[in-house]
Amino acid sequence: MASRCALTCCLLGMVWLAAEVFVPATYAQPAARAPVPWVDVHMHLIGGHGQQQDFAGAVDAAIHEMERFGVAMAIVLPPPQVDQQPVHDASAFVGALQRHRDRFAYLGGGGALNPTIHRYADPARVTDAVKRGFAAAAEQIIDNGALGFGEMASLHISATTGHPYEFVPADHPLLRVLADVAAKRDVPI
Repeated sequence: MASRCALTCCLLGMVWLAAEVFVPATYAQPAARAPVPWVDVHMHLIGGHGQQQDFAGAVDAAIHEMERFGVAMAIVLPPPQVDQQPVHDASAFVGALQRHRDRFAYLGGGGALNPTIHRYADPARVTDAVKRGFAAAAEQIIDNGALGFGEMASLHISATTGHPYEFVPADHPLLRVLADVAAKRDVPI
């Protein structure tokens, strides 16, 4: 038993010695370096409340915070809506992003496609005509410059009063149409 303990201590000592000899000091000490820029992949722009929203001001505020925290780029997406509210869709804020194309990209459909999905929550109500119209709307979002689709909600949990609870099955016919369009256009959802 004593020899086993001595052998273990000897082996641990050799590992420690090897680490001291073979691992450069720069690896042993944390290096002081500039922060690594990162990408925020889920940003909502809030330009105020009601119909008169200041998205240009929201973009300026976002740029300030991005600089402060080292964010190189952000992907902006509309929140998932249950009612079509154009003020919350990409078309409402995309113009404000144009001044900073190198810092922002966007996803679309949260204010346009997501309400359609939830309007037809009962899969039996989804006709071929509804699917065609939905696919055409999705294609148009990409044609308009969106990098993909978002924010889409199969399940969106309500966090506060006025914050919608949303649910449709993940294999809902319109989510499957959206997946087909996304695959065809090679974009994310």
